[in-house]
Amino acid sequence: MKKSNFLKISLICATLSLAACGGGSTSPQAIAIEGIAATGAPMASALVSVFDASGSLVVENVVVGPDGKYSLSIPAGKVAPYTFVVDDGVDKLVSILGSSSSTTVNINQITDLVAAKLSPSGNPLSLSAEIANGSASAST
Repeated sequence: MKKSNFLKISLICATLSLAACGGGSTSPQAIAIEGIAATGAPMASALVSVFDASGSLVVENVVVGPDGKYSLSIPAGKVAPYTFVVDDGVDKLVSILGSSSSTTVNINQITDLVAAKLSPSGNPLSLSAEIANGSASAST
């Protein structure tokens, strides 16, 4: 009798566990990004913009804080790779994110150099358009 009750309780618990699981959601989620924009010193008050794989502007004019930090959210359904451009009115620097994962994306002279190396023209500011037209790629 005890084995029968144990079996029934075990089956009920297993059924409830599977029902509670719900199978998960496959709907696209926004991508949370944070980072630091700096040229050695913070790029305070600079503006960060993000382009997706199609070359479309998906985030525009996010203000960098006095400490160089910024945070933004890439809308759901946008496709990687993403090109980040920070502009302080004097310098423009580029960084690249090859995946659609929430993460840290810093923007500085080193990331700008990497973007220049990925660009067939050698111009990091052209990388977004080059990815869109298929002449460049970036993924992780």
